[in-house]
Amino acid sequence: MVVTAPADTDGIDFAAALVERARRAGADAAQAGHVARERFELDADTGGVNLVATNHDDTNRLTVFRNGRRGSAELTGRDEAAIDAAIRNTIDSADAARPDPANGVADPDPAPPSCHGPARADRDAMLAAVRDYVADVRRRFPLLRIRHAIYSFEDRRRAFANTAGARRRERRALHRFATMFGAKDGERSTSFNYTGACTFEPFERLLEAGAVEPLIADTMRSFDPRPVPGKFTGDVIITPSCAASVAGTLARAFGGYALMGGLTPYANREGETVASPVFSLLNRPADPRFPDGSDFDDCGVSTRNVDVVRDGVFENFLIDFFCSRKLDRPQNAGRHNLVIPPGENSFEALIRETERGIVLARVSGGNPNHKLDFSGVAKNSFYVEDGEIRYPLIETMVSGNFQDLLRNVRGVSRESVDFGSGAFPWLAASGVTISRP
Repeated sequence: MVVTAPADTDGIDFAAALVERARRAGADAAQAGHVARERFELDADTGGVNLVATNHDDTNRLTVFRNGRRGSAELTGRDEAAIDAAIRNTIDSADAARPDPANGVADPDPAPPSCHGPARADRDAMLAAVRDYVADVRRRFPLLRIRHAIYSFEDRRRAFANTAGARRRERRALHRFATMFGAKDGERSTSFNYTGACTFEPFERLLEAGAVEPLIADTMRSFDPRPVPGKFTGDVIITPSCAASVAGTLARAFGGYALMGGLTPYANREGETVASPVFSLLNRPADPRFPDGSDFDDCGVSTRNVDVVRDGVFENFLIDFFCSRKLDRPQNAGRHNLVIPPGENSFEALIRETERGIVLARVSGGNPNHKLDFSGVAKNSFYVEDGEIRYPLIETMVSGNFQDLLRNVRGVSRESVDFGSGAFPWLAASGVTISRP
């Protein structure tokens, strides 16, 4: 939903004044990002609603450039003494930094103010929705214990200005739901799980937000976990929540900073097939369906949609403003809202076609190395054998290589979860080492 009402003018005036003050204090150039946020929030647990609150914040980030050097500081509020201190800090940090010819501000990228989402929240309807969620869980999943169910309406106004004359404004108003839960049956219990999603319009039922309901169903099947029966190389069926994490890892490998630092195996491989033809990875920050998207990035440059991998072929590195100057490449990304498009298989078919493997819901571990080798502990996952989900797993080791994983994607589900910041299906891939910790 897009509303044509103008965005906040006070924020852009303040950002413009801030960069002018930095210039007068000795900066060669400066840019400022301003965010004013009002958040109405309801929090509940299994016992019902326990918090109703409205919060306001006013945050600013000032970046200055001086003799090719860069310094930044964050500022909360608009106190004059705090503003003076922030400007001094940015100048001092710039003077202490190393010079880099890629430092600088972006040329103006003119666009009218934009406004997305409803004008206001229906707070009574939100309260009713939270109460219905708690009641639905009690009725349908009596063993589930809700630790948090946070339903909020966030009215966020962004403004940007720099000394080159760039001026951008945007308002986004969105509903966000996040919940954490586990299950308990006498002395038996499951681990906690969590998920969330956001949307412009109110959720019709919070139980249906994002991946909430399937994740609750998985939690109810997670009593009495067991280890995998020994070490083996098998398949992983990656859930949408886990796919979002995988996509973020891949975006870093396909990013300008990894290319700049020589930390990506995909250097000079644009146009090559690097993944299964059923796999694509897209960046969609300008997609109007994503409330957590944006019309401009932190340098005031308009966001744009770009295909990173399309049908297995690597098409574009994700290059932001600084990397574009550093690498002498066109900018195509300043924000990430990642999408893995759905495929033609059902989730049930992906399971049915798995001889041996696991449903992988979450991985705890460090970031992969520059060759994309990974190793971590699978959590909230299930063992699969002969086309059936057999039982929940205690913490299980998974290891492999993301380059191989992309090439070995054998199926993508037609079901997909829209989280409001990205959308992801279930992915089935082979060649992952699975073992006991």
